[in-house]
Amino acid sequence: MEFESINSYSDEDTCDNYDFPTFYFSFANKKYYFRSISLEVGSLNFINGPKNSGKSLFIKSLTGLEIPNEKPSNKNFLKYNIIYKPQIISPKFSGTLQQFIQKNSLQNLDYYKNFQSNLQPHLNTLIFDLPEEIKQILSFILFINREGLIYIFDCPPLNPQIKTQFWNILKDFSQNNHKISLVVEEDMEIINEIIDRDNGKVYYIKNFGENEFYGQCE
Repeated sequence: MEFESINSYSDEDTCDNYDFPTFYFSFANKKYYFRSISLEVGSLNFINGPKNSGKSLFIKSLTGLEIPNEKPSNKNFLKYNIIYKPQIISPKFSGTLQQFIQKNSLQNLDYYKNFQSNLQPHLNTLIFDLPEEIKQILSFILFINREGLIYIFDCPPLNPQIKTQFWNILKDFSQNNHKISLVVEEDMEIINEIIDRDNGKVYYIKNFGENEFYGQCE
């Protein structure tokens, strides 16, 4: 992966629900308490919260990249088959978008055509110089074409139309392929438009004191 943006964690076991434990973090200036969450196969789930509320920290907890103050007694989540795309991506490829597409055979991957019109105007642009939303589109295409079970996409602020397109694809992808998707979305209008609340969940992270944050499903 030329973007250094997708990590994979695997577990051979499969079930209908995948549980993640409670996480607590205490830093010099902030504290975070994240309640447990159970994710159902076939669902698209959202993490919602204001800027700098610890959404990326929570995701890194789920993937085991951040270690809480008290380690959970049940560490099964560390074996889950997770495909993770962090918010910040770092392209290594030094050529143009067209060269990147050809090298990675993106044109042959699922969902490439969904974004072809977005990519077309930038074909001669160097990867380093691409607008952020184009970099995120490339990461999304590579991300969703990886083989895993739980797909976690930490999305920065983007054009709402692009995000809506991402989430609708992930929703159908999860339902049709028995996967789980978990994404960051700050816009509740987008969440309410897309989520299937019969099996999808919204994990809210809120400020409940000075520099203290609390996350849970409601």
